[in-house]
Amino acid sequence: MEITWKKNKDKIAEWEEQSQTVYFTSLRNRGLLNKETGSLTIFNLEKNDAGTYTLEYLPIDEKNAVLTFMLTVLDPPSEPTISCNISGDNLMLTCAADFKKPLTYSWKFSSMTDYEQQQDVVILRKKADASEKATCFIKVSQTEKSSEFSLAECFPGDRYHRRRDGLFVAFGLVIVAVVIVFLYKKVRHRSKTGRPKSSLQKHSSGEEEPILNTRSQEQSNSDVRDAEK
Repeated sequence: MEITWKKNKDKIAEWEEQSQTVYFTSLRNRGLLNKETGSLTIFNLEKNDAGTYTLEYLPIDEKNAVLTFMLTVLDPPSEPTISCNISGDNLMLTCAADFKKPLTYSWKFSSMTDYEQQQDVVILRKKADASEKATCFIKVSQTEKSSEFSLAECFPGDRYHRRRDGLFVAFGLVIVAVVIVFLYKKVRHRSKTGRPKSSLQKHSSGEEEPILNTRSQEQSNSDVRDAEK
């Protein structure tokens, strides 16, 4: 039949049967009183909303009841950060955020499914893929934030860099092979199109003498015979 909310003993909202709800002071345009449940919602929460709240209501049976609530207003949690530690055969991801109260943690991976929803996630190192992406979610009340992390950051001098360096080496070897083939073909082409070498015949004395082809020899002999005639 009647509902009254107070903050530090000062009225902030009041409703009586057959009348409209009245909001006082700072709750004007920021409060909503549920006439059926008696709950009070405060929108756009501010630091100075913190304090002791009391709910006084008169049920239909006309037995007054009073409930007391303590409201603490905290700054929202920071963006979560993800760190990675390697211990033996295990790789541990830890999600953390700056907040004064306990947080709810959850994870999402791009391909992995075998893990637990808690602040720390342990992964077998041999199953870790550098291309894997991990996202950590933190939640408190109606606030949720998240951050993404690449497993490649867990082993900067390990598998990921070896794979990248291997690609660089393979690419370099391909370039060297192409250059060698090009130079070989170029030298071979020059040797075919250049001036031919003279054919030499060695005498028993060891001296070399040019060898003329048979046709040239016969032409020379014919010229000598014509001269003699």
